[in-house]
Amino acid sequence: MNRSILKTVNHLKDSTEKHNMKRFLSILTVLLILPFISLTAIELEGYNISKKLISLEKSGPPEIVDNYIVFSLESNDKPLFIGAAFEHENYTKIHQYKKIEGENIYYLVINKPDINEIKYRVIVDGIWQADPHSEKIQQMSNGVKLSVFPLPSVPDNEARYPQTKEKYTFFYHKGKPGSSVYIAGSFNNWDPFMYRMKEKDSGEYYFKVRLKPGEHFYYFLENGVKMSDKRNPVLVWDKEFGEVSGYVLGSK
Repeated sequence: MNRSILKTVNHLKDSTEKHNMKRFLSILTVLLILPFISLTAIELEGYNISKKLISLEKSGPPEIVDNYIVFSLESNDKPLFIGAAFEHENYTKIHQYKKIEGENIYYLVINKPDINEIKYRVIVDGIWQADPHSEKIQQMSNGVKLSVFPLPSVPDNEARYPQTKEKYTFFYHKGKPGSSVYIAGSFNNWDPFMYRMKEKDSGEYYFKVRLKPGEHFYYFLENGVKMSDKRNPVLVWDKEFGEVSGYVLGSK
């Protein structure tokens, strides 16, 4: 290969590598200081988030990455502020987008809420608008346009339990089909035979109960074998009952 051409190729390669490294360091810096400067600080964890942000070449529709949602916008007008407000927060908070250094791309990362869809509005230098990348737009009676981002439903055998909806708390247990499954806890004086769980699908057992706000502890009894709730990461050691699951219901 001609030396001048080889020199040019190497120069371009070096420039690309330096550019990518600059983007990586820029995003890494933002991730490290984000909890201190964000209007609604969140803790970002995981390699996949960093990998996604580094790979952003252009803005697009919202994307789910692990337990987070990544929003992105592209602007050549150098806006002073870009933010978003969400219906599930009653539009009481404005989450600020961050800029990728050297690019005209702005991004926002939020925790994925436990709802069926996200409705939100974007604000750019004081002007509210719908997300231009939103695949679904809902127009309100007052003319306001909302962006809608549907969230895929999570199968019960992958979702976290217990779940409190309206006035009831729902418990779920995955066990052997045709089993006898009971739930005993602090809310029924630890009676192992008071509350039997119903098998709605093969090996999938459910139970709902109205609980008072506060701390609750429980375990499952499947065919006489005591076990904690595998869908609940909160475990507590009780002197009398051993390892049990814990759940805190907030005041309503």
